[in-house]
Amino acid sequence: MRENFELALSQAKGAYVIMIGDDDGLTHNTLTTLSHILSSAEVDFVSWPLAQYIWPGSEDRGLNPGMFLKRNAVFGPTFRVGTSSAEKLRTGAKVHFRELPKIYHGCVSRRLIESIRSRDGTVFRWVSPDIYFMAAAGLLGFPGITILHPLSINGGSPRSNGLNSMTTAAASNPAANIEFRDESSKDAMQEAAWNPDFLSISYAMFVCLCIAKNDLRQVEAIDSDAWIRRIVAELRSQDVYLSRALQASAVTRFDQPIIDALRNNNSMVAVGTPTAKDAAPAKPKSLLKACNLRTDLNGGDTILTAMQILHEFFGNERAGYSAWPGWQAYQGFAWVRALSRSHERLKT
Repeated sequence: MRENFELALSQAKGAYVIMIGDDDGLTHNTLTTLSHILSSAEVDFVSWPLAQYIWPGSEDRGLNPGMFLKRNAVFGPTFRVGTSSAEKLRTGAKVHFRELPKIYHGCVSRRLIESIRSRDGTVFRWVSPDIYFMAAAGLLGFPGITILHPLSINGGSPRSNGLNSMTTAAASNPAANIEFRDESSKDAMQEAAWNPDFLSISYAMFVCLCIAKNDLRQVEAIDSDAWIRRIVAELRSQDVYLSRALQASAVTRFDQPIIDALRNNNSMVAVGTPTAKDAAPAKPKSLLKACNLRTDLNGGDTILTAMQILHEFFGNERAGYSAWPGWQAYQGFAWVRALSRSHERLKT
């Protein structure tokens, strides 16, 4: 997968780059919105939360087809980000993915891409290229904007690497991600190795940060102890993650301290829950916080029907405006109006 990203990037032209998968989609007016933001602000990236679409055929992974949306991640304003996010990465503090530069389901400048290009010419230096880019580019602290509204749809299909490597179903059934693991094991870049027994987003970020720090020599040191505490907390958060991690052997040079900390009960301290908020959707507890929408239309259920249903859900509501003191109230009202427009699509 890393090599595929390198090849695609080598073919891309222009001052800004967006990457999405073939099971993903863009929301209505995405390019117009980005053009407006980039022409009115001197920034190197634009990030946003994702709308989540699950393709039919993923039921065996415990995921139901349809669209998942969170109220606090739609119809919101724009915020400037950058330097503070870099500090959070270095210190292992809580950080949302939407605060970081994302080339996958995000928009980044050519200048930022070239700033993390390695001496050997590669940009993506870990088996999960999207996570590596967030880590490496995030460490530089370049100025960016996050818009609190989805500009793209993350599609989860039976062939998605993300679902096959990081979901609970894959954790309990290692065969689900064996193809991804085999491909990763054949990667010619030694640093791209990963430990498939550590089902942790924090682990992935930590490894990427360490690799990037080695390339970006001007970056300040990474607080490894803080990150290890965070990884251990995440692995202990679910029994299926913990049982695999406790049986793990060291695969990379980063693994042994994590294994030692997991097996030492006294090593645990309370830390903030890692916030990979763009992870696979869960069933919403209340329509006041989130919703699931049916995405079947005229006998089909694909990313194209999902894009149409989402366009109808969004309607003519505003998004990407400059924040004002009452923006959260507007966001709430817009959410209620959207639920009303799409009430026949709501899944209980």
